[in-house]
Amino acid sequence: MNSANLMRSLLFVPGSSPERFTKAENCGADIFCIDLEDSVASGDKDQARVAALEFIINRNLHKSGQARPYCFLRINGLTTADGLKDLLALAELADTHTLPDGLVLPMVNSTFEIRQVVNILGRYPGLNIMPLIENPEGLENIRAIVRESDCVSAIGFGFADFAATVGSDMSWDALLSARNGIIAAASTRRIHCFDGPWFEIRDQDGLREEAAKVSRLGFKGKMAIHPSQVPCINETFVPSVKEIAWAREVITVFNESESGVVSINGMMVDKPVIDQAKRILGQLQ
Repeated sequence: MNSANLMRSLLFVPGSSPERFTKAENCGADIFCIDLEDSVASGDKDQARVAALEFIINRNLHKSGQARPYCFLRINGLTTADGLKDLLALAELADTHTLPDGLVLPMVNSTFEIRQVVNILGRYPGLNIMPLIENPEGLENIRAIVRESDCVSAIGFGFADFAATVGSDMSWDALLSARNGIIAAASTRRIHCFDGPWFEIRDQDGLREEAAKVSRLGFKGKMAIHPSQVPCINETFVPSVKEIAWAREVITVFNESESGVVSINGMMVDKPVIDQAKRILGQLQ
């Protein structure tokens, strides 16, 4: 994946609803993710897998020069029979076609799941893995998980399952420590980090508030479960006018300084401040 491309919103679409794939692709999300796991009933798994892979094949065969969103695929957990079927089907797909832009792995508890995918799919170019941390075991092993392979290019926080496992609610305070742990681990490899979805679809204010909070923590995007959530997420995970103006002033003043030590409105501008300003302006590309 091109890290310069915006990856603010990741919209899930059920693999058992192929009539919605194209709609999801065109709804404005930076990433649309066909889901073979939570949103697909156990009796529909095989049919959903076939529909998802057929869509990916056709999409890759008809690439155009126009910009389009990334297409991810969330498979079933690799400790399940359906997850192994998903992985083997992807291996067959990769023999003759390209893989989806990203592969989302649910319930990643250790480096085992990463190694399993890399062992089977790692010889194919363009493999991007996004593990989901959804329980305390995965959080405990997260630093090893993100360092297991260069194919791990993003990480996500499935906080609903995490909260259910630890017995907490999904309030901000209850999950703050886990979010901080995920951000810290992701930053060691500077990989993209997604927060989990806001489940109250009609509550746009609540979504906007939570998205703004996780953005300030260091998350670069948020998952969505409905297209109506995409515009709010996209708007939140871009710098504000005030932030852009500040960053431009920092870079300008620093570049014009002959001493290399400058102050803006009483703030000393050193390397960390310069890096922050560059990060903000980099989001505009």
